[in-house]
Amino acid sequence: MCFPALPVSLAARFRHARPVRETRKHIALLAGLLLPALALGGCVQNFPVPLETGSADVAACRAFFTAYDDAVEEAGARDHEVVPVPGFPYLRKTRLLSSFRHEAMNEAQFEAWVEALQSEAALARKIELANLPAPARLSLGEEIAPHLNACAERLAAHDLEREEGRALLKERMVPPRHYDDWARAAGIYPLSSLGVAAGFERWKAANLPSFDLPPEEGISYGPSAEAKGDAAMLLSGIERDALGLWQPEVKDVEALAPLYAPQIIVSEESEADIVGTPYLDKAGSAQVDTARHAMLVRFAQTRWNGKILPQLVYTFWFKARPKEGAFDILGGPLDALMWRVTLDEKGRPLIYDTAHACGCYHLFFPVPPAARRPVPADKDLREAPLVPRAAPMLEPGERLALHLAAGSHYLRQISVTKKPSQKRYDMVMAGQAPEYGLRSLPVPGSAARRSFYGEDGVIARSARAERFLLWPMGIQSAGAMRQWGTHATAFVGERHFDDAFLFEEAFDWEEKAE
Repeated sequence: MCFPALPVSLAARFRHARPVRETRKHIALLAGLLLPALALGGCVQNFPVPLETGSADVAACRAFFTAYDDAVEEAGARDHEVVPVPGFPYLRKTRLLSSFRHEAMNEAQFEAWVEALQSEAALARKIELANLPAPARLSLGEEIAPHLNACAERLAAHDLEREEGRALLKERMVPPRHYDDWARAAGIYPLSSLGVAAGFERWKAANLPSFDLPPEEGISYGPSAEAKGDAAMLLSGIERDALGLWQPEVKDVEALAPLYAPQIIVSEESEADIVGTPYLDKAGSAQVDTARHAMLVRFAQTRWNGKILPQLVYTFWFKARPKEGAFDILGGPLDALMWRVTLDEKGRPLIYDTAHACGCYHLFFPVPPAARRPVPADKDLREAPLVPRAAPMLEPGERLALHLAAGSHYLRQISVTKKPSQKRYDMVMAGQAPEYGLRSLPVPGSAARRSFYGEDGVIARSARAERFLLWPMGIQSAGAMRQWGTHATAFVGERHFDDAFLFEEAFDWEEKAE
């Protein structure tokens, strides 16, 4: 389906919202451009590739991909961690891979780029096929995955043989964006964002002072796997492609993860404060089992100082954020936190950051000498990167501890500890088949599999009442838990958790001479 986008000029003004004195100007601009936006919206990206149809086998492959995509969409089995490239159905993009679209690449680098896009697509199709209901799979015939993979190779060879096709691919590699300009226009964003910005200031005033206080005690959770080996040595053994992208195997991530896995300390007041394990019940509904403690570990990458840097993302789940009263719009089923460690190429932590799985409460903790620098958003209403404090450097045998509040699970303080944990969590690798994190879970009592996440990567069961107030900010179902790759982390302004240049745009880091 094609949804018109607002003109770039208007979208840019939304991203750089001005103080109150310019609100009238924005409203006038909104009224003047809304109708043209509806008429001239951004459907161009969804047009088919304007290249020759090709031979009969190329045409047959295009038809097969169309049938596959139709079956996946009809069944609601689309995996939202990666995004189809418009007109190139055999490729899937991420924000990291999209970041190369304007760069000059030699032949080896271009081939590595396309191979990465194909690999993301092949894995997503594998997951979608596992989650596709049996009748839908049967309708596509036999040996579906090999057929799709062979067609992907054939279509890539045809479409990307000439510069015309390569240029079109780069044009279509616009980074995924999880802000809805329609909602922002209808909600008069330049005006409604004023109240949201004021609310965010109140939240900061209420919660950030805890980082200046001694940490609270609670029940502690730590990794069951023992940390072994040297980070620099482990990273040096990971292959990299012509673009510099890391190519770790699951065993590489398993070895790295215990080195940086945090200790979780929760002020436990109810079952909702117990770290658990996500699963699907017999109805296919997302749940969290508090009898088993788990940490989901993902290997990710970012760009900083001209380098591709490795990241480890740790995600832990709770069964709920309990409501504090009848008018609590933030509480509801399911809650989760992401804790990310960004490393240099030698395995030294440069910066930590965290957000809840709704994309909310994004905080940064740089490790000196890395430091936050002034950014334009500091001078207007937009949510600038928030740094409660610097992170400590760790000595051998030390581990970072994350102190969470009961109920809300807000991060209240970070500290350094050598103490053993009271409870242990198992680490589950997001790259491990057949579940690939939470992208394909079994439904008990049947042969079916489903994603833990629902339509558009959002867990409908975790919907919060705050969405009825915050929809003008353009974020779908604000407050709901969502899938990796879909986290918008600023209500006023725009920011995505997996933006390829997230740290480079707001933090300085000087590399140490070896």
